[in-house]
Amino acid sequence: MQEQGAAAPVEDPNRVKSLQSQVDGVKDIMTQNVERILARGERLDDLMDKSEDLQAGENGRSRLQQAQQDVDEVCDIMMDNLNKANEREGKLGELEDRADQLLEQ
Repeated sequence: MQEQGAAAPVEDPNRVKSLQSQVDGVKDIMTQNVERILARGERLDDLMDKSEDLQAGENGRSRLQQAQQDVDEVCDIMMDNLNKANEREGKLGELEDRADQLLEQ
């Protein structure tokens, strides 16, 4: 039996090399995993940026649509006003004609 704190017996050098090789392999795999996670994080950041850009574009498009609706409404009101002005002009013309007829009598 080995006492606590006593030095471990010398291992077989081939076994130590094998274990060191396994440790190195695990370290390589972990390094690759960390690199992949970092790359994935960067891609997620890119996706978030694109998502925010799209959302901003949608908000801009929504504002543009609202502005277009407002312009259309103003155009409709202006057309109504022009039509009413034309009607009034026609009626004023009729009144002037009647006034001229009355003056001629």
